[in-house]
Amino acid sequence: MTRSGENITSILMVGNPQAGRFREATFKGVSAYFRSMGVNVQEILDPVRLPVRKAADKDFNAAIIMGGDGTVNRFINIYGPGTMPIGIIPVGTGNVLARELGIPLKDPLKAASLAMKGKRRAVDLGHVDGRCFLLMSGIGFDGEVAARLTAAHKRVLGLWAYVLASLVTFLRFIPTTVRVETEQGTFSGLGALLCNTERYGGPFCFARGAWIDDGLLDVIIFKKMDLISIFRYLLMAAGYRDQKMQKNLIWVRARTIGVYSSPPAAVQIDGDYFGSTPIHATVMHRSQEFFV
Repeated sequence: MTRSGENITSILMVGNPQAGRFREATFKGVSAYFRSMGVNVQEILDPVRLPVRKAADKDFNAAIIMGGDGTVNRFINIYGPGTMPIGIIPVGTGNVLARELGIPLKDPLKAASLAMKGKRRAVDLGHVDGRCFLLMSGIGFDGEVAARLTAAHKRVLGLWAYVLASLVTFLRFIPTTVRVETEQGTFSGLGALLCNTERYGGPFCFARGAWIDDGLLDVIIFKKMDLISIFRYLLMAAGYRDQKMQKNLIWVRARTIGVYSSPPAAVQIDGDYFGSTPIHATVMHRSQEFFV
């Protein structure tokens, strides 16, 4: 759902210097663009210095975030969904959300101008045990991969950080059987993805046909998780058809999901390590607006 909103007069502009392609000169250039349009701008480069929510509600009617998916995730989890509409200047490693919303990836000023045009799209957020996610939550293998990654790895190596962490995890990963409970039924497998978007990262789309504003999470359960199977799943996500491997996937759409396992399985949210099972997930329907 898209709509036009009020004119932007005061912006909280947040930058993440740890994001892969962040440049302070670009950050200052975008800030200057908004000031040239008569907009008041408060710049923040340290999340510790973010104003408290009550002050943010009072003083700003939009946020502009220069960072990656993780930066947007952290902002929403600090302030809560729907506090203010968000514009994204994508300078992260994967920029999955920006791709999903059609936000320009290589032209910061063009991305910034979307806020001034005022067109907004309200999207769903996933919610897992007190934390919101924009893209996906993964249980099992990719949870283990996320546990091995640091912000420094991502900044220095970019997407290669995920490749290297995946290779290390390949060698050490011992699958755990997970039980997934939804309103569609109860299912079991050796890993699962709870997807709010089509895109997963890089060229990979695990939940083709997923909509970010349909009030549902696409739940994908993997019945096999050996080395060859993981490789074939990735090929499928990259667009290759594999009818035999398709039989090793369970795919349902649900509003409420519980995931359980013994021993606990690692969990990631939007690419960051979150903890381990059990988890309980729900959908917050069209709870956050973005400038598009």
